[in-house]
Amino acid sequence: DPTVTKIAVVAGRQTGKTLTCAVGVAYLSIHNKEGIILCSAQDSWLYSHLRDIFNHVPELRKYIVSEGVFSIVPLKGYETTTGSKVHVRGSTDKSLRGIPASVCLLDEAELLTDETMQTALGNLSGQFKYVLLGTPPRDRKGMFYKIIQDPKEYGFRLFKWSAEGLSWHTPELLASKKKILGEFYKPEVQGEILEEAERGIVSAKDISACIKDMLIPEGGTIECGIDWASGGRCKTVVTIVERLHLGAAVKVLLVRAFNKDEMETMF
Repeated sequence: DPTVTKIAVVAGRQTGKTLTCAVGVAYLSIHNKEGIILCSAQDSWLYSHLRDIFNHVPELRKYIVSEGVFSIVPLKGYETTTGSKVHVRGSTDKSLRGIPASVCLLDEAELLTDETMQTALGNLSGQFKYVLLGTPPRDRKGMFYKIIQDPKEYGFRLFKWSAEGLSWHTPELLASKKKILGEFYKPEVQGEILEEAERGIVSAKDISACIKDMLIPEGGTIECGIDWASGGRCKTVVTIVERLHLGAAVKVLLVRAFNKDEMETMF
């Protein structure tokens, strides 16, 4: 669908998301004239799947312009007889910058930096496709998390894939993962985002609301001073200090400022 330009696939592990996209890349590179960027935060399984596809389907070999030494598909990517160029790159900003393309697939997107994702997007032009693949991040941070949390805000079509119900995951294996992974079974297997309450974590905003700076007296002499407002925009200020030792510096316990109409609540 050419109208779908930005896609986010959030899935459990071993659901076939990388293999599915590798098949898509192989198809596009053979049947279209495309510039395609493949990027992964870890070892490029996209490249590994592409290598297997071309190695195991001999009739596709004729579409590779120049074969690699290690495999039919060169390590840094390949060019096809139809005019496509597939670039396999690492996750650094430097390795991606300046590569013209119309299709970009970022694997393990939850581990990529925001800068890397922005650079990859900046390389695209024309009728483009920008595809993010990943598992919900445990730390709930980064651009990938923001996108899968609110895809419409960023103009993405979201797909969720669960490892449950797949023929290559036995019930015994899933039961074992559920027991061992605990709360992380939901993102790691089901591809679902953990809510804060499910992680037993209170949001930073709520924690801040519960904190109040407080100074505890240490048994010294408590003194109170009042600076009365003389009019205009000045406020009346009350300062309470504790003098621990004669002649020593004082410790400020409280400072409060009052407008004229607040004076009645001062004490």
